[in-house]
Amino acid sequence: MNDKAEKRSRKKDRAKQVGQAEAQGTFRGEFRVSAARLKEIGNEGFRRMENLADEDIGEFAE
Repeated sequence: MNDKAEKRSRKKDRAKQVGQAEAQGTFRGEFRVSAARLKEIGNEGFRRMENLADEDIGEFAE
């Protein structure tokens, strides 16, 4: 099977699985991230929060 046909087949399989899960009313997904990537995601979020303008933050309490 060529690359394009294989990708189409995988996409159809995923769509079928999602459709079945939605019909059942549940969906279970998995997201496995490495410790290094998780740290990178956290640091990026922290950096973005630190650089927000006051008007973008709104009201908040600590």
